[in-house]
Formats: sequence, structure tokens, C-alpha cells
Amino acid sequence: MKFKLILINICIFFLFISVNSKENPPLSNEFKELMKNELESYGSNVETDKIYAKKYFTNGSIYQQQENYAEAILEFQEALRLDSTASICYAIAQSYNYLNYFLPTIEYCIRAINLDPTFIPAYELLYNVYSSLKFYDKAYIVLEQLLELEPSKKNKIKYAIQTSIYDNKKSIDILESLLKDSSDFEVLNLLSKAYEYERQYDKMLVVLKKMNELQAHNNDVLYELIEYYSNVKNFDEAFRYYDKLDFSATSKKYLDVINSIGISLTKNSIDSLKKYYNSFIERIDDKYFFEWETQSIAGYLSSFLMDTISTDKFFERAFKLNDSIPDLYILAGIAYQQLEDYKKALEYFLQGKKIFPEEIQFDIYLVNTYLVLEDFHNALNYAKKIYENDSTNVVYSRILAGILSELKNYEESDRLFERILELDPTDASTCNDYAYSLTVRQKNLKRALKLATFAIEVEVDNGFYLDTYAWVHYQLGNYDIALEYILKAIDSKDASAEVFEHLGDIYIKLNKIDMALEAYKKSLDLKNDSEDVINKINKIKNK
Repeated sequence: MKFKLILINICIFFLFISVNSKENPPLSNEFKELMKNELESYGSNVETDKIYAKKYFTNGSIYQQQENYAEAILEFQEALRLDSTASICYAIAQSYNYLNYFLPTIEYCIRAINLDPTFIPAYELLYNVYSSLKFYDKAYIVLEQLLELEPSKKNKIKYAIQTSIYDNKKSIDILESLLKDSSDFEVLNLLSKAYEYERQYDKMLVVLKKMNELQAHNNDVLYELIEYYSNVKNFDEAFRYYDKLDFSATSKKYLDVINSIGISLTKNSIDSLKKYYNSFIERIDDKYFFEWETQSIAGYLSSFLMDTISTDKFFERAFKLNDSIPDLYILAGIAYQQLEDYKKALEYFLQGKKIFPEEIQFDIYLVNTYLVLEDFHNALNYAKKIYENDSTNVVYSRILAGILSELKNYEESDRLFERILELDPTDASTCNDYAYSLTVRQKNLKRALKLATFAIEVEVDNGFYLDTYAWVHYQLGNYDIALEYILKAIDSKDASAEVFEHLGDIYIKLNKIDMALEAYKKSLDLKNDSEDVINKINKIKNK
């Protein structure tokens, strides 16, 4: 088949030659004159070229308005052939840009600028294309040139934005200079972001307040102010700005903002903030009934108010709305730990572990809860799981070692404590826990003292470390030193029932019986089912 086509093409070629080899008829003088006149009229008439170029340009503009950019380009190119101007090159660049053909867009922008170095629209389009392609170096060069041609506020703002990529401080200088004569909301907004990036939060706050003065009901500005005051724990101001929000607009952002306040409160669970827990709960109780996260935050805060009824209510709502979030089970468990309802806390942690068996955080919280309940056997099961998950983790290893010590499996606990100190000999918590384990069994007290000494040197105000250090000296017979440090432990406000029991034991050795009795009673107030303390009190009373 290919051979036949070749033969046909050869025949056509020779036929064409034979036809053209014939002698052409002569042109008449009249026809020659006509050709001459036509060429003079159209071929070299600049004015006529411009007329036709304008026609093509108009057609191209119409196609462009109709979003038929391919046809527009063809018309513009015909116009360009007849009249090479910057505006036609720019029109072609625009059409290519609409089609997302960026390389010819750049080419025709540059051609436009070559034809007219003052043609500002071409600079602007070229800058936008370079920016969209993330060719920031090139965009920056174009913008600098544009600013020389037209130093308008709009271009200075663009320049500040572009400069922030390379030099945020220089960008701040530009923005600040733009505000010398008047306050411009857009400039202020950019400046607040620049200050935030530089962590100049005081200046950011000043700018946000100016923005709020200019547009008092601008929700975006109010959001920023609420977030700022939440982060600095100024909840009076956070709630004041929250109450200014325009709730007729979309509620999604309000939800994010109120949750942000709530989360900030959950991270600062101290007595001085408890009044704000109620402020949060009052604002969300009815308004965000169907938002599981907001309800769970309210439940958590209610637990710090020791309000069991509200805690139950909010968590029941949250779980009805969404029971597929691991953190929800964690938050509920922690809330009931706070309420000292450890049975219910265990229910949430165990349920979460059942649904999300791969989530190691449930094992950690289960260990913690069982330790509080002094259920060391169940605590051991979960401690082994977290240790097996990462045997190089010092915290996991220390937890397992401590539980083994409580169960009097000292061979294993000592081996593990020694291994941890090989991994990190500067871990103060391990030093403390190992020292205490050695002390309660009165073994290697010199080593225990060395470990306890190191721990309190690292954290001089840690009540647990001070108690251990005091107890080592008690076992060594240094009762005065033991008393000095046990009182420091109590002053640290980390005092547990065990610390007051130790205080009572030290007073006994110092023959201060009345003071010992008082200390034992305080221990019993904190843990009323301690048989050891009850027996010690009875022993004093029966003397």
C-alpha cells in the first residue's frame, strides 16, 4: 500500500513539473497596471494596516468577552501582524493567561514591555503570573520596576507582601510607612500578621484594636482579639469580645472561637480561673447543643467545678453526637478522675481501648487510674503493654519499674531502674523513684542518698523528691535533717497522705508525740482507709 502511494506521489510531482514547464502566457499591460496600483494602495499603506488591525483587535476583544480565548488569540495575532503595539501583545498575553498557558503569557507580556516600557498592565500581569507560578525572585524584580513607574499605595502594598517572603522586618517598615498619613484597614491587617510572625504580640494587639475601631463589627478582627486574649489567659477580655460577635453570620467560625476559649481554659485548670468555666458553660449550654467538641469541653470544665450532674449531661450529649473520637473517651476519663469517680473513669478508658485497641494513650491512662486505686496487678498488665510498645522510652520504663517495686518484685525493678539510668543518668524522676524503692526496703542506703540528692538538686521545690530525700535520712537515723526536708515537702503543696505519715514517723523518733498524732490525723484526712496510719494513731492513744 505504501508503495502504491509513493508511485502516485511521483506521478503527481512529474505532472506538476510538466505543467509548469509549459510556457506561461504573457501578462497584459492593463493587468500589470492593476497589480501595481493595488500594491501601492494596500500593501504598503500604514493607515490601511491600522484600520484592519483595529478590526481584528475588535473581533478578538469580542471573542475574549465571550470567553472564546483561542479564537481571540487568532484575531489578535492578525492585528499584531498589521500593527505591532504593546496593547495587542498584552491582549494576546491576557488570552493565554485565561487558558492557563503561562509561558506564552510571559512571552507576550515581555514583548509588550519591549514595545512600550511604560505599559503598566503588562507589568501587572507578568507579576501576577510569576507569583502564581511561585517564581518569587522574578516577581520581586518585576514589582520593583512597576513601583518605579507607578508608586501607588496598591503597588506598595503588593511590594510589602512580596518583600515579606524574603525580609519580614523590611515589609513591616513599608507597611508602617503607609500608615503615617492615615489608617488603612488592609494595611493594618497585613501589619498585624507581620507582627504575629515576628512574635511582636504587643504591637499586634495595638493594630488589632485599631482595626476594631475602624470596623467594630468585623468578626474576623474579633476572632483574632478573642484568640489573643485566650492565649494570654485574659478571659475577661476574651469573653467581652466574644459577646460582640455578629451571630447572624455563619456559626462555624464562632464554634472554632468558643472552642478555642474552652481549650485554653482546659489547659489552665487553676482555682483563679474557675469563674470563667461558668462563663463558658453559660454561653454554650443552649447555643451549641449539637456540637460534640463544645459539649465535651463543657463537661471537662464542669468536672473542675466538681459538678457531677453537668459533667454527666455534657458528656452524654457529646457521645450521642460522636462516639468515634479517641480523645473524647480520654477527656471523659480525665474528667471523672478529677471528680474522683475512678470507676467511671475506668469505664471510659476501657471502652476507648476496646474500640481503639491500637491507641497506646489508653494504656497509659489505665495504668494511671489503676495506680490511684492501688490495683498494682492490673496496672502491671497495661504498664507492660506500653513498655513493649517502646522499651527505650524512659517514662514507660520508669512506670513499669515503679509498679514492679510496689509488687515487691525487686529483682526485676532494680534491673529496670539500672537500665534506665544507663540510658539517661540525668533523669531526676528515675533517680527519685529508685532511691525511694531502695529506702523502703532499707537496702543500699548510700546509693539511695546519692540518687535522692541528685534529684533535689535538679528540682529543689519538688515535693515528691523532698519527701524521698527526707525518708532516706530517716532510715539513716538523721532525724533532724529528715524533719527539715519533710516540712519543705509539705510547703511545696505536693503533700500526700504518705508525706504526712512520714512526718508523724519522724516526730515519733524525735519524741514529739502530740505533733506526731496531729500529722497522722492529717494523713488520715487525705486517705481515711489507711490501716497503717489508724494503727499508729491507736498505738499513741493506748499508751
